[in-house]
Amino acid sequence: MVFGKTRFGIVVGMVIAIASATPAFAAGGGSSSSSSSSSSSSGASRAPSYTESYVAIETMQVSIIQSAQINGMLVVSIGLDIEDGHLREHAEHVMPRLRDAYINRLSRHGATRVDHRRVPNVAMLADILQSTTDEVLGEEGARVLMVNVLVRSGTHRRGALHQ
Repeated sequence: MVFGKTRFGIVVGMVIAIASATPAFAAGGGSSSSSSSSSSSSGASRAPSYTESYVAIETMQVSIIQSAQINGMLVVSIGLDIEDGHLREHAEHVMPRLRDAYINRLSRHGATRVDHRRVPNVAMLADILQSTTDEVLGEEGARVLMVNVLVRSGTHRRGALHQ
């Protein structure tokens, strides 16, 4: 199973590289624009001024449960595209509730619909997250943008996830 571990290492390396680059972009790294970006501890960050409508959301991880065992992790990264400034402010204000609703729905999905040996249905995940967004915000107008979906597969031994 050396190949599986090597492939996992490559995927993790790619995720880390993308995650490392994302905070610099979200914080306006490399941009000479005079507008400042804001970041809150609620999990949302404002992108540079040329993407004023984009709200980044911290990566979410939930367990994949099959046969009463944790068989992997579903890792999802998304952002929101919100053109309306008032709705964007509202989304940033209720970000803790949004993240809680996302993780709740993803957890249910990971426990019932995700097979750790197969590619997840990204379109279904996008639909789930979009309906959750509309429900929490109380209106449409925020578009969910799927950034990354990763299934980390493993076996369950003595309460721990092993490769």
